[in-house]
Amino acid sequence: MRRAFATATLAWTLALAVPAVVLTHTSFQPIDDRFSVSAGDVHDIVLASAEPLYLEYSLIVRAPAAAQVPAFRATATVTVDGARAADIDVEHLFAPVRGRILLHAPPIHAGPNRLTVVLTGATDATFQLDARVHNYYGIAPDFPRVFVVADEAVAAWWHQSSWFALGMRLVVFAIGSWMLVLALARITRSRATVASASVILWMALAYSLATPLHIWLSPGALAVLIVAGVLAGSAFVWARRHQRIVLRAAALTMVTIGALELALRAYNAVAPTYVFYSDDYNRYRGQPGAVFYDARFNSRGFNDIEHAVARLSGITRRIVALGDSFVVGVVPQRFNFLSQLRAALGADATDVINLGIAATEPRDYLAILVNEGLAYAPDLVLVNVFVGNDFEQSARRPYEFSYVATLVRAAWRYARAGPLPAAGSGASVADYRDDEPTLARDRFLEIEVDRSWVYDTRDDRLRVAVERVAGALRSMRDVTAARGAELVVVLIPDEAQVHAALQEEVARASGRPRADLDFTQPNRLLAASLDADRIRVIDLLPTFRERGASMRLYKPQDTHWNIAGNALAAETIAAALRR
Repeated sequence: MRRAFATATLAWTLALAVPAVVLTHTSFQPIDDRFSVSAGDVHDIVLASAEPLYLEYSLIVRAPAAAQVPAFRATATVTVDGARAADIDVEHLFAPVRGRILLHAPPIHAGPNRLTVVLTGATDATFQLDARVHNYYGIAPDFPRVFVVADEAVAAWWHQSSWFALGMRLVVFAIGSWMLVLALARITRSRATVASASVILWMALAYSLATPLHIWLSPGALAVLIVAGVLAGSAFVWARRHQRIVLRAAALTMVTIGALELALRAYNAVAPTYVFYSDDYNRYRGQPGAVFYDARFNSRGFNDIEHAVARLSGITRRIVALGDSFVVGVVPQRFNFLSQLRAALGADATDVINLGIAATEPRDYLAILVNEGLAYAPDLVLVNVFVGNDFEQSARRPYEFSYVATLVRAAWRYARAGPLPAAGSGASVADYRDDEPTLARDRFLEIEVDRSWVYDTRDDRLRVAVERVAGALRSMRDVTAARGAELVVVLIPDEAQVHAALQEEVARASGRPRADLDFTQPNRLLAASLDADRIRVIDLLPTFRERGASMRLYKPQDTHWNIAGNALAAETIAAALRR
């Protein structure tokens, strides 16, 4: 019996000591240094020991107009104490180049490291490099300190440690583990509790061995993980001994969650809210009477004036417009392109009815047309297809099957969101800022990159999506023609299709070769499909590209048109309809 206990004690001691030695780094000091440099600037980084550093950067190169040639190419060389550490290639002016590179050791060394950036290959050019230098990826720089570092950092640290020091660490950790095992065995008298003390440590070690990343723990974090393992083991033992209590608590929890689920479903049936999943296009319909800058949504929840179902005298042409958030708009109502289209075609004789609902897609446009649009007896149905996301098909996410899980996620996101932007909630047009960014730059680029698959010439998904969208539009054409009306499709370009600098940025961020991206592809394929079905198309891309070279047409970091973009869309559509 004693021999079995001694063998088990030795095994548990090694199970605690081995991962603890590999995972614990008591002298690790986190570095998170943010700075900007330009030509002639230097930045000093002081290190206690030689270790690799990660340089995250955003580099913008600017030059006089004479230097803006298509064949532009330059290199920004990062040096440490005069030794080359990394090169950053720049192929376009005024377009930010972003990335992350590893500064190896050497030339990174213990003590002060003088970092400079030199630009070569660009005459009369200036640059600015916004940088962040750090030696870890995460997780918690405060107590308990847990860090995720690259394997190269681990190799550098082990290289700087002597075998004697490593051996002494193993002895110290083995003695500490042995004392901990004996204490746990006496206190808990449970093998499961003792064994569970090392489970989390081995999970962290397995992650470190299976990935290019490594987890480093401070002594405090090591203690927290061991305590967490002991508590988990104790909870397991207690649950086995008190099965009735555990089953009752589990049953009570399930009944409570089930009751809450039923209550939320009943509430949503009486007062629907966009928070919970619905495949009905009304999920994101506007709130009737909601303030939108200097106007209000009408009584049917659309960003428009009131329209009588029966045609008023003097109205010779009635247009029903369908679409998503581009049709709803992010500008004040009087600047919306449909409001301006009504004025351009003659507001006294033309009635333009805005039935736009955010977050809808072509199959929803068909439903809106049948359920609401045809009641206005239109002469023309104007379907606005946004290249950015109308080729995508929304799918129900796993958490959306549960109303409780959906509510918890919504509350968590709301808590992390901070103060909401004022857009759409202002009482006057003065609250709208046409040149003010809506999203953070990283979030805006994330959206643009996520949509970039429609430009990839190697991606076969687009042809399937084009046929799906064209099928919905054909059905709309048939329904419209049966009522004696005409269908016209407007192709709304994404901002990445209009601005060349953003195209380069999207190509770099997505990791796709620029040669594989055709930013006219979605318009061309959909227009060809609709032409074959004799459906009239107004493609705004050529006009927006031409005007976009000299003026901003999209609200900064928003993905939607600004006031100038809405005006250009109204002008282009009006001219096409007159023809």
